[in-house]
Amino acid sequence: MAACERRSVSCDEKQKIVCLHQKGKTNSVIATTVGRSRSVVQRIVARFKSSGSSDAKPKTGAEISRELSSASDVNVSCKTVSRRLSGSGLLAWASAKKSLDRRRVVADSF
Repeated sequence: MAACERRSVSCDEKQKIVCLHQKGKTNSVIATTVGRSRSVVQRIVARFKSSGSSDAKPKTGAEISRELSSASDVNVSCKTVSRRLSGSGLLAWASAKKSLDRRRVVADSF
């Protein structure tokens, strides 16, 4: 079975999906109009309903730290990013921890 290639949804597509949803169109009609699957449309509409925005979830401290390092010559630890975000009243997301069993399986496979 061939692996599916995922296309990221552009901001324009997200705005169009939200606009069509607000006009009362069904997810199936929106999916056909935009050329995306119904599940993609459903996920974007659900995100819009819950947060009022179609943007993705906030990034983790590690992702923000990597972006800062690549964009500038400043190296900042993910702990520092999390601390500064919390100090500013923003949420600092942490990645979910992997179970010990999963780490053993991965380590044993190498």
